[in-house]
Amino acid sequence: MTFTILISISQRGKILAAYDKDGKIIRTAERFKNVNLPNSVKTAVLDRFPEWTITKDTYITHYYDNKGVTKKYKLKLENGDKVLRIKVDENGDFL
Repeated sequence: MTFTILISISQRGKILAAYDKDGKIIRTAERFKNVNLPNSVKTAVLDRFPEWTITKDTYITHYYDNKGVTKKYKLKLENGDKVLRIKVDENGDFL
């Protein structure tokens, strides 16, 4: 038996957590919009897309008890009338 709890931090983010019958966290999912990006992400994007501007971002992280944590950023870039969507991890590596 598991229990799931949804926590809305604000309109910008949510956390979903599942617990086992003993109250131990077995998995979580977090999603936040328009966060302050880590320097590693900003630098990687600027180096690869110097003429582009990040106009939207979503931070997504998952935790699984047996696998650990994954973190990624979904970014919307714009350059004039051109739009590009990319994904990077917390180290600035493109996915």
